[in-house]
Amino acid sequence: AGDAEPSTTAKTTTAKVTTAPTTAKPTTAKPATKPNGTESITTYKP
Repeated sequence: AGDAEPSTTAKTTTAKVTTAPTTAKPTTAKPATKPNGTESITTYKP
């Protein structure tokens, strides 16, 4: 039981850290691509 608890806590911490950088990247890419307009579609596809 002791080992099971630390494993679950470690997984939850890793998931949160991975979600933070992922959300920050799209937010920065959107405003930078919006002004161009044409590049917005090209950057959004790939």
